[in-house]
Amino acid sequence: MLNQTRWHHEHAWPPEPGSVRQARRFVSDLLRAHGLGRVEVETLMVVSELATNAVVHARTTFSVEVAYANCTLTVTVHDRSEVMLRPTDSGPLALGGRGLFIVGQCSSEWGAQLDEGRRGKAVWAHIPVTTGTRESCPGTESANGARSQDTPAVSGRVGSERHVGDRPGSGYVGPMDPIGRNNVRVSGRPTGRPLVFAHGFGCDQHMWRLVAPHFEDRFKVVLFDHVGAGESDISAYDVGRYSSLDGYAADVNEICQELDLEDVVFVGHSVSAMIGMLAALQDPGRYAQLVMVGPSPRYIDDDSYVGGFSREDIDGLLESLDSNYLGWSSAMAPVIMGNPDRPELGEELTASFCRTDPDIARRFAAVTFLSDNRADLGRVDVPTLVLQCSQDAIAPVEVGQYVHDAIPGSTMVMLDAVGHCPNLSAPAETTSAIAAFVNS
Repeated sequence: MLNQTRWHHEHAWPPEPGSVRQARRFVSDLLRAHGLGRVEVETLMVVSELATNAVVHARTTFSVEVAYANCTLTVTVHDRSEVMLRPTDSGPLALGGRGLFIVGQCSSEWGAQLDEGRRGKAVWAHIPVTTGTRESCPGTESANGARSQDTPAVSGRVGSERHVGDRPGSGYVGPMDPIGRNNVRVSGRPTGRPLVFAHGFGCDQHMWRLVAPHFEDRFKVVLFDHVGAGESDISAYDVGRYSSLDGYAADVNEICQELDLEDVVFVGHSVSAMIGMLAALQDPGRYAQLVMVGPSPRYIDDDSYVGGFSREDIDGLLESLDSNYLGWSSAMAPVIMGNPDRPELGEELTASFCRTDPDIARRFAAVTFLSDNRADLGRVDVPTLVLQCSQDAIAPVEVGQYVHDAIPGSTMVMLDAVGHCPNLSAPAETTSAIAAFVNS
């Protein structure tokens, strides 16, 4: 452990989605080397948001500067754009502009100014290292590596800290820590019926923030990130395990087993609708209800089956994603959202794509868009709700109807919402439909 009273490090990256992950790894390694692991969670959230802003909006080479002095960690992101950041809303439920709200919540102070010496701007944030005595600076760990007693718990977080890997394929090591691996967060009534929310491709658990809190008064609400998304531990990614949706379903069951969840209501958006179905088939008896939001068992047209895409469409989509992930994200996000009069929705989804590891995202996209789970639908034996948007470019009405017809005894609700993400574009309508089903 280095443990100096003052230090400074900086590194630069190109404006590519993978650079956000690399910046996080750079800062994570620094904090651990200097004995500052206790502020890793909030620091990495600041780095993620500021680096994402640089990649998505500045679109220039950027650097992350980390300095420590007087029990304060300062993170500064430099880019070569002179366009200043303008937060659009100061609330946690804002659509667009949420990143700067997160920065404010994770730091004692933040700001931005033109950086004339570098011909661009600098955005910085101060993160206090301790809430206890100054004698605990600069390191926060005892000689045996134990966390000091004045270290505050991370609100809403279950499980231990994890080290974020830099590349996929390091090898899955089994269900040792599914809570840390999938960044599981639990809220609501501890003794309530478990309600598990799962996000779709390119998203993370924050996509449920407008819906999930409405169930916390009665349910034990569980949120998580699929491996490769959000704050998950990507060192757990294994190409073999995640070569099909069954691997993601196994993760869900390991989470439920670790938390000892029974009588589970699983709410899955997009591809997670099929992941939840597979989880229920893998572990019969654990799940009481399934809610499928914008489901599709197969995205490719097949004879009389309408999936919404030809094989050539999907091949082109995957080729575009593979050759230019950032360009694909910027172009596809508005299409997926389907609300052109609300551009902030597409901007949020673009930023979410950017926070997803691009290598894992490419593989997950192939697994998602090439899967065929039509034969599994008839095996579902728990009450199931299909939520279908009235206009959805990713999962058309015909697909939702097919899922409803194929699952015995299922219920289908047609939402007035348009687009593929009603949890963001129409959270009240989505919440109401889910509540009516789970309370019935």
